[in-house]
Amino acid sequence: QSVNNSRSIVSKACGCYNQGICDPNTGLCICPSGFVGQQCEKLESTTLCNNVVCKNSGVCNIISPTVSTCWCLLGFHGNYCERQRAASRCTEIQCQNGAICYEHSPAMSIFAYCLCPPGFTGRFCETEYFRCTRPGTFTDLYQCAQGSYFLCDYTNRLIPGTCPKGLRFNFNKMSCDHASSVPCPNI
Repeated sequence: QSVNNSRSIVSKACGCYNQGICDPNTGLCICPSGFVGQQCEKLESTTLCNNVVCKNSGVCNIISPTVSTCWCLLGFHGNYCERQRAASRCTEIQCQNGAICYEHSPAMSIFAYCLCPPGFTGRFCETEYFRCTRPGTFTDLYQCAQGSYFLCDYTNRLIPGTCPKGLRFNFNKMSCDHASSVPCPNI
C-alpha cells in the first residue's frame, strides 16, 4: 500500500489517506485532487498528461500530484516546447531513418547527435543492421551488453526490448538473466 507520508492523515471511520474525507453514509473515501484509490492511497499520476500535447518531441512529465510540465529537447522551449531556440546544433546535421537529433552541452561546449531507432547505427543512423524477416526474439548485436534485444511480430514489426541494468536477455530461458551468464556475440 503506497502512502504519501508527508501529507498522510488517516480518517478513523474509513481509513482515508492523504487528506481524503470519509463519507459516513457510504463508508467511502472522497479523495482530494491528485489522489485515487479506495482509501486515496495512490497518486493520480497517469491522467495529468492525457490532455497535454508537448510539441517537437517534448515529453510530458508529472512534477507533483497536481502539476505536469513539458520537458523539451535542447533547442526548444516554451510551455509546450513550441518555440525553437536560435542556433540549434541540430540544424547542422541530418539524422536519417526516423532518428531524432539531441543536443548535449557538457562544460562549455555543445554538440548534437542522432538517437537512432532500433536496428540502425552510424553517426547519422544511416546504417541498418537489423530488420525483421520472421517472427521471433533476436539479439541486438550492437546493444547486447546493455541488455537490448529485438522482438519481431507476425507482421515483421520490430519491437525493441531492454532488460534491467546488469541483465541480458537469455534466449534459452526466454527471460532476462545475469549478464555474466549470457555472452554477447562479437561484432
